[in-house]
Amino acid sequence: VDRIVIPAINAGAASPSDRVVSAGSATTTALCLLLQILSERFGIECGSMTSIHAYTSDQALQDYAGSDFRRSRSAAKNIIPNSHEAGLWLGDILPAFDGKILTSALNVPVREGCLLDVNLVMEDAAVTAEDINEAMRAGAASHPGVVGVVEDPIVSSDVIGDARSLLFDTKGTIKAGNNIIKTLSWYENLGHAARLLDVVRLYAKLDKREAA
Repeated sequence: VDRIVIPAINAGAASPSDRVVSAGSATTTALCLLLQILSERFGIECGSMTSIHAYTSDQALQDYAGSDFRRSRSAAKNIIPNSHEAGLWLGDILPAFDGKILTSALNVPVREGCLLDVNLVMEDAAVTAEDINEAMRAGAASHPGVVGVVEDPIVSSDVIGDARSLLFDTKGTIKAGNNIIKTLSWYENLGHAARLLDVVRLYAKLDKREAA
């Protein structure tokens, strides 16, 4: 892969010479947007992310005999712990977070709608849950159509059909102890499809500029 392009984060680094391009994934984009917005205002030491993810097309709906004992269980009947590669890609997209965020996933028996559960260790103990919410509101205003903020007590089915890549849930922000902030955000695959089109349009413009 020549470049991983996440619109609203590193689109400016795209080059006409890129030939193998990745737009990451829906989860990676949501995580990167959250970290980018918060790190512009606060110092973050490290953290962990769990994606509570709708089951995917490569999962079986019935139990079968497979080498991965967990992923070979029925996606329609189980919560299935899974790994996620977002942590491995962060260094290419947000170098400041390289090796600082542990990532994992739980595949759950819903067809659409995912939840991003992120716990961050903040450098400044004075940061409050409302400080985080205000920063995300400002970030959403700076990235219309890509990042949103929801103040209502929504659930996963409420984000179906939303083309934004990150819908930050202000009611899910909790401070634990002196330095730990827990956040919840929503997203679904339509948002990633929209970002794929953004990447295609970006390279189309670069190709036209190069040809001119």
